[in-house]
Amino acid sequence: MTAPAKDMIVGRVRSFPMFADLVGEDVDALAALMAYREFRKGSFIVAQHDSNSMMYLLLSGRVKVTLASPTDASLHFTIWRHRRSSVR
Repeated sequence: MTAPAKDMIVGRVRSFPMFADLVGEDVDALAALMAYREFRKGSFIVAQHDSNSMMYLLLSGRVKVTLASPTDASLHFTIWRHRRSSVR
């Protein structure tokens, strides 16, 4: 990972309240495990029943989660939007 990419990820990690208590080297260690990805509108990021060990942090835009019911009779939709943090 390039230094500018790592610096950007570290800055973004610090903007999430769930990581607020992490200190310098802990943030660096977490950032070293991360990668920055962009997805186009309408892209599928994960699919139901994927065995995936990834965690996604929404930095901008919005994501819609669609989950089929066990009987496939209905769908549940949830939309998350990124809210800008005052921390940069």
